[in-house]
Amino acid sequence: MTKIRPYLLLCGATALKGTTLEDFGVTAVVNATHELPDTPLPDQDFLYLRVNIGDSADSDIFRWMDIVADLIHQV
Repeated sequence: MTKIRPYLLLCGATALKGTTLEDFGVTAVVNATHELPDTPLPDQDFLYLRVNIGDSADSDIFRWMDIVADLIHQV
């Protein structure tokens, strides 16, 4: 996991197993992919948001910014 801000982490799907989320104090997950299914999370309560977007330069990320920012603000 990479710490973007003290409250914002970035990682790939493979990091979402075991106690990793708990160890980092994660309370919400944003799955920003279109090729992966919904993220299987451990048996804990997490806020979860699926953003169906491709990893390419022509993807329109701005259409999702308010939704993701609202979730981050909520947390």
